[in-house]
Amino acid sequence: MVAYRREVALRLSALIAAVVLAASCADRVPNAPLAKPGDAKAMGQLLNGTKRLAEQFQTPAVKQLFAHKDEGFLSADERDQLYKLWAAWLDQDYAYRSFRKRFLRHWQSHSEIDARVRTLVVGFAAHAALVRGSLGWLEMIKGKAIFEKALNEASPEHGTAAGQFDRLRLMTALPHTAVALEVGLRSLRNQTARMLADEKPDDAKFIEAVQRTIAFAEQTQAMYERRGAQVLKDAVETVVFQELDEVISPLVTDIALWMGDTRLRKDSASLIAKAQVDALLPKMQPGDLVVERRNWYLSNLGLPGFWPHAELYIGTDKDLAAAFDADPSVLKAYGGPFTAHLQKAFAARWKEYVAGHEGEALRIVEAVSEGVQFSTATHGMQADYIGVMRPRLTALEKARAIERAWGHLGKPYDFDFDFQTQATLVCSEVVWASYQALASEGSSLDLKPSEYMGRLTLPPTDIVKVFDEQLGKPEQQLDFVGFLDGREDTKNAIDGTVAAFRASWQRAKWDISQD
Repeated sequence: MVAYRREVALRLSALIAAVVLAASCADRVPNAPLAKPGDAKAMGQLLNGTKRLAEQFQTPAVKQLFAHKDEGFLSADERDQLYKLWAAWLDQDYAYRSFRKRFLRHWQSHSEIDARVRTLVVGFAAHAALVRGSLGWLEMIKGKAIFEKALNEASPEHGTAAGQFDRLRLMTALPHTAVALEVGLRSLRNQTARMLADEKPDDAKFIEAVQRTIAFAEQTQAMYERRGAQVLKDAVETVVFQELDEVISPLVTDIALWMGDTRLRKDSASLIAKAQVDALLPKMQPGDLVVERRNWYLSNLGLPGFWPHAELYIGTDKDLAAAFDADPSVLKAYGGPFTAHLQKAFAARWKEYVAGHEGEALRIVEAVSEGVQFSTATHGMQADYIGVMRPRLTALEKARAIERAWGHLGKPYDFDFDFQTQATLVCSEVVWASYQALASEGSSLDLKPSEYMGRLTLPPTDIVKVFDEQLGKPEQQLDFVGFLDGREDTKNAIDGTVAAFRASWQRAKWDISQD
């Protein structure tokens, strides 16, 4: 039986590899994703994040952690330290897979050589970085069952699902991993030579980046060649010692997702329907906090937990007028209607705001990769999961928060997720900073950033955690407004209960299958 299972596992791996190769050699595809300079910049930021994570492993505290003998048990502090490192890598793992899926499959579909090379560089750099990072973890954990067991356990608090270390080991051992390194290197060398042979003005920095990618991939390939046999041996043992259907089925699912399985939906096919968003809007008020999740999207990058994105709801100009223009405290503070103050203080932004976008009103302020901007409800809320909370603050305190949010419009996105600077902002930082008032201005929302991989930040999941822990207590800061709870199995969303929303922050980050 053992021999049979090993044979099935290896044959299935070879079959998947063949399918991947066939997909990578497919004909040109219309509207294939094109890596733009912004994508290359985002990849650079991601690689820098991985570098910072690697530096964490050289600190005395982490060295001491991994010097733990393979006996006894890990203390609560040791487990917390381990899970924070692991969750940070899984964030990057997921991001690299997203880049790879988007850009590596059909890079050859573009007619312009520069576009082909840039798209190939971004997708292939993601694959090489994913392989190198995975090899690093396998080397660090090798022979230490106590760490393997811990990393295969779920930790809802840190946003990690069960079985993730075995998944990493199996995915690294698949034949397509090594084949993609070889084919990718060959393709990148050939395309670079063709680009240089065109004898047209080339971007020296771009060429340098391409050459760095080639060198990085060559180093990764050498690492894989040194360790590949052991990786395959360990992976086969993992298959042998588990039920075949429990191992291979998720494995095939992962590969299918990477290749563009139907569960990797287009933007227009969110689980939440537009009619559900339209039904939720009348319940919402300016100043509400929105948390949002889109399964299998790169927007999940960087912050731990089930909820990866937060937004500030401001409503339409009519909503703002209804909420604040007749309030005595607001009239006194601003010397007139609040909307008149915004129109004067932010004249250009006000014109943009009232004009709307493609016939739809702008109702949200959020930080996305393009920076802090207005968004429509369709763009900001027609996702897979949406939760809405209302701060227990006065009308004046909410008006001041919205005014601060307007002041952040146009700022760049903070790819470093660092709350110690507001020159650039990440999504939850917009919400947090908007609700930080001067003592003379009234109350703030007490949402405390925490240290995450050397940065002070506020994961959106922590906002929901605060709501859960404070509900019904004197210190409660947020009220429940609504929850649209996605269902992957039926490809729709349901109206979630308060209890379901309270518990949502404990859902595993990558486990999108809900009962």
